[in-house]
Amino acid sequence: MAGQLLAALAYVHSQGITHRDIKSGNVMICGHRAVRMDFGLAKDEQLSGMTSAGVLLGTPEYMAPEQAEGLAVGPPADLYSFGIVLYEALTGEVPFQGRSAMAIIRQHLESVPPSLKVRLPSVDPRLSAAVARVLGDSWAARRWSSGVGNERTNSRAMWAQSA
Repeated sequence: MAGQLLAALAYVHSQGITHRDIKSGNVMICGHRAVRMDFGLAKDEQLSGMTSAGVLLGTPEYMAPEQAEGLAVGPPADLYSFGIVLYEALTGEVPFQGRSAMAIIRQHLESVPPSLKVRLPSVDPRLSAAVARVLGDSWAARRWSSGVGNERTNSRAMWAQSA
């Protein structure tokens, strides 16, 4: 599933589109295929994460730090959100929770997500490192798998660069 989602993101990004709202609720599993749904917030250029009225776009639990700050977003923001979806798929919960949207956003801006090793002690260290990398607060560090053209190459890149 993760490789299929990365391949879909790579394709969307290669077309100059940033989704801006990758979340588990927007992914449907059909047989052995992951299907990406709901492109309602997608944009075809690097834009601020806020509307002209100053309203943040996206789902707080899955929002990249730069998106939460209202800065320009691109493929690295989608990769961060993908990392949250993967974290949730593996542990059963998102890394940041709170009583309000602002409490959750503050955690994305100020905290490091709990390690997969803490929540899932038997996890493969390479997978833990890959998830930690896409959940890093460095925009540049999240650029590594964006734009890779196929699911097999993308999956290999995710593992190789995290090992």
